[in-house]
Amino acid sequence: MIENTGLLAAEKIGNNFAKSDPITGDIERHIEGLEQQREVDRETIRELHEQADADQATIRALHAQAELDRAVIDHLEAEGLLGREKIANLEIALGTARRIGAAMGVLMARQKVTDAMAFDLLRDASHDSQRKLRDVADVVLMTGALPDMPRRS
Repeated sequence: MIENTGLLAAEKIGNNFAKSDPITGDIERHIEGLEQQREVDRETIRELHEQADADQATIRALHAQAELDRAVIDHLEAEGLLGREKIANLEIALGTARRIGAAMGVLMARQKVTDAMAFDLLRDASHDSQRKLRDVADVVLMTGALPDMPRRS
């Protein structure tokens, strides 16, 4: 009985000591901070997965539109409604549209912006640099970022 009472007293003293020990308190606060950060990180990962899913959907839609455009061109060519020069111009336009769409996807992923915002970034960079939009898109595809350029006043 005395032995059990001694153990209980030691445990009680130990628990009180642990609660008042500054090192143990620091460790507990650090662990709480890590747990909070883990929750923030989980939420960030969830948001990134959602954005990635949305980006994938945008890319699938761009590919589907490109296939549809190609089918329309093939149909018009088969019907004799388009000449070779017109077809070549349309094919160039389709390729340009795909590159612009891909550059938008890069900007969406890197800068966490919507498709409309990504297009605005490309358009503004094109305007500010006095370069064609397709050329700015090519820079984004090669470098992953908008070209550095001085702002016009």
